Amino acid sequence: MNRTTTNSRRPLLGTYQRHYNPSLAIMLRAGRCPLEETARGHYIIDERGHRYLDFSAGYGVFGLGHLDPDVQRAAQRQLAALAAVPPATRTEARERLRELLVQLAPGDLDRVVLTGSGSESTEVAQRIVGLARPGRTSTVAVTTGYHGKTLGAMAVLGQQHLTAPFLDTDASTRFVPFGDLAAIDAAIDTDVAAVYLEPVVGGGYVTVPPAGYLATVARLCAERGALLVVDEVQTGFGRTGTLFGVEHDAVVPDILLVSKAMSGGHVPMSAVIVRARAYAEACESTGGALPFDTEMGDSPLACAAATAAIEKIVREDLAGNAARLGTYLLARLRAVAEKYPKLVRDVDGRGLMTGVKVASPLVEQAIWLQMIRHGVMTGISMNTVAENPALRIFPPLTVGAEEIDVMVAALDASLAELSRYPAVCYRVLNHLMRIQYHLPQWFLTYGADVLASRRSVWRARPPAPRSPVAFLTD
Repeated sequence: MNRTTTNSRRPLLGTYQRHYNPSLAIMLRAGRCPLEETARGHYIIDERGHRYLDFSAGYGVFGLGHLDPDVQRAAQRQLAALAAVPPATRTEARERLRELLVQLAPGDLDRVVLTGSGSESTEVAQRIVGLARPGRTSTVAVTTGYHGKTLGAMAVLGQQHLTAPFLDTDASTRFVPFGDLAAIDAAIDTDVAAVYLEPVVGGGYVTVPPAGYLATVARLCAERGALLVVDEVQTGFGRTGTLFGVEHDAVVPDILLVSKAMSGGHVPMSAVIVRARAYAEACESTGGALPFDTEMGDSPLACAAATAAIEKIVREDLAGNAARLGTYLLARLRAVAEKYPKLVRDVDGRGLMTGVKVASPLVEQAIWLQMIRHGVMTGISMNTVAENPALRIFPPLTVGAEEIDVMVAALDASLAELSRYPAVCYRVLNHLMRIQYHLPQWFLTYGADVLASRRSVWRARPPAPRSPVAFLTD
């Protein structure tokens, strides 16, 4: 394997900063975070050859781990035959995937629109809702919900720190707290076209609703003529211990959105699965023109990868593995959390979708850096507005108990290291999070080094300021 050298690392990180997210690049550089070079199975390997146990799985994308050989072979066979065609052209790969999704989807969900991302699927659902309920002008969603960051999807994204620069505050969506039945009951009236929910809230929160919550919302929607749109981009294909999260409440929504683990992380892939009645109502309003398909969703290459990944998830009962090991994971995490109440507020989750809710955004970043030092990658929310953001623990669905033990030991060691500092330090430093990207780079690096135990705050002076180029090579 060709290792990334210092000379090649510098332009790579510089390009990342220029073209993607300057603020995030500053944080990654300050934390001396590894540069991913390759990944196999449950491990990520950086440019220095160091291995990291992956308990983020791309926030659920790598349900089968990295570069699953069965999915790779299916994609390679399809690529050798036919990679892409116009949307109007029929292909065996596409129709096979559609039939598989209909076969596995709950109840009478039997119309499939293929897309290239979860955000696209949200927007396709919005178009279907608009066509099927043309006389209604409002929607209902939850304040912590996450449904994508394209402009249309943002209309039902409840996290205002992400939507504020783009959307008017008096938009037609009525936002209610997740799990609050009284609030959602009051919000759904005859003007509401659809309700958008996740079976378990992902994002930077990871919240499991009360038992029966989804079933009650489904009943309210049916009684009042609103469509129920359930976003299973993160929860779908086994993540919560059932193939689909709605199965915990025996709910069949009008529209189901799936993505992430759908193709095993090999190619972008998503789908909108719709009840025939709702689909027919939408079609009646279009005069035959259906503005739903997307080019990436129709790709035979993406369809072949998705079919192979889904079939493997079903064949190996990875939903069952998530249910069994999810119980073990949650118990282990809660046992560790009880030892460090100063840093951890709660642990919530279902199956292999768990969140460690911490005292502040600064504490979350500190744990994340410590875990990297201990050779484990977790999912950081980067949510600086949540009072208690959730460090996401989303291992591959193929994970074993031994790997869970390794991750829990790393978390225990990380929290033990961080508990040396008094709680007031974290409260004071958390206020600096609001201006962190305006602080000198040397100060941020020094702080990250302290949090990651690379240097002692008591014995070492801050390093002298260095040029930005020097930091790119660290």
